[in-house]
Amino acid sequence: RQGLVTMLLFVLLLSVVLFAWKNAMLYGNRAHRNANYGLARMWYHIAAHTGDGNAQNNLAGFYAQGLGGERNDALAASWFEKAAAQGVAAAKFN
Repeated sequence: RQGLVTMLLFVLLLSVVLFAWKNAMLYGNRAHRNANYGLARMWYHIAAHTGDGNAQNNLAGFYAQGLGGERNDALAASWFEKAAAQGVAAAKFN
């Protein structure tokens, strides 16, 4: 019985994590619109690591401007390059 409860909790937790991961860009955009830059940066970071080019571009902009954390030009350049490699036109001009 305890093993079944543990398995169900694991499946529930995994489902929540996968749902959040899949919607990270959406959550980042929502936080960005509400000027919650720290939260937006966190969600963009998650989406960027999943290979979302637009999230990579947005995260690069956050690093370039110091939104939601410290400014870091090297990380900004790295994320802009990754986004540009995926065909994000805006990233090619930064």
